This record gives sequence, C-alpha cells and structure tokens, in this order.
Amino acid sequence: MAEIRAAGAEALPGVDGVGAEKGRVVAVELACLAMLLDLLAALGVGTSVNAPEAAA
Repeated sequence: MAEIRAAGAEALPGVDGVGAEKGRVVAVELACLAMLLDLLAALGVGTSVNAPEAAA
C-alpha cells in the first residue's frame, strides 16, 4: 500500500486497468483516506494472511 500511495497521480495511470482518469481519482481518494489507512496499518489490520477456517 505504501508503494501505491507513494506513486501518486503521475504513476497510477500506468497501472494496467487504471488509466489516466481513474489514476487521478484513486490518488485523490487515497490522500483523503491516508489517516484511516495509517491507523489500520498501525493496528495490524490486513497485514497478515490466515488460512481459511473450516465451516462449523
């Protein structure tokens, strides 16, 4: 995620499937969500991969 946020609006349009218009929108939305993303990362949310549990 840090790499995506660091890429900014200039590099995001080069990502396959993003394009110029979406790249600008994604960069703006990531900037708006930066504080929340930092908080979630600090809490360890979404930073590990766990095997699915068997159905009960």
